Amino acid sequence: MIEELVRVRGIGPTAAERLVNAGVKTIEEIAKSKPEQLAWIKGIGMLSANKIIENALELLKQLLQI
Repeated sequence: MIEELVRVRGIGPTAAERLVNAGVKTIEEIAKSKPEQLAWIKGIGMLSANKIIENALELLKQLLQI
């Protein structure tokens, strides 16, 4: 799970672990999240949440084109 999440630009190992602990386990779950849902997680503010969601959507598009 953590290995998958760190593929998203802006998510390092610590943030990935915190996301998993908060119940967010896949890139798809990040992409479908609202910024408010991620911003409360320690180390992820509203600005970071917006970028992470944007980057997750971009990565999903790239993966689906393969």
